[in-house]
Amino acid sequence: MGFGGELIAEEANKLKAAGADFYIVACTTVHTAADVFEGRVDLPFIHIVDPAAEQARASGFKTVGLLGSRYTMTGTYIVDRLKDRYGLKVLVAEGEHEANVHNALYEELTKGVFRPETRGKFKAALESLASRGAEVIILGCTEFGMLIKAEDSPVPLIDTTIAHAEAAVEKALQSD
Repeated sequence: MGFGGELIAEEANKLKAAGADFYIVACTTVHTAADVFEGRVDLPFIHIVDPAAEQARASGFKTVGLLGSRYTMTGTYIVDRLKDRYGLKVLVAEGEHEANVHNALYEELTKGVFRPETRGKFKAALESLASRGAEVIILGCTEFGMLIKAEDSPVPLIDTTIAHAEAAVEKALQSD
């Protein structure tokens, strides 16, 4: 069934009944169940990766780096969406970089801990992705933008949290 798919669908349907025009899910990992809840809700949905992918393509990028939890980087729910829906080549952190990013997320960032040495490990992961051919790097975790800034990366960054929020505001402001 995936990560909370039935519950998300139930809650999204409550939003529709309350008059919502669309809905978002602000956690990347919960999107593992997007196929489940999208099909059970008759309300437009803004997937967290779509605005970031659209920004990457609009800027002409064809190869993206992706930083996220281990589940995001090794699973198919984000990587395949970037490839299949947007035609992007996707590179993910590997080896020590993958472990450093994943461990920092759960051992520090989700607890509000932001250490300079952790920023250094993320910078090394960003540099590795860029050296492997990433033209832009998608920060595929809602906490990463609190640690990493544009000046930390040798290539442009797209923060899914910001892109997602901007897309929601744009949709909310559209006139019917």
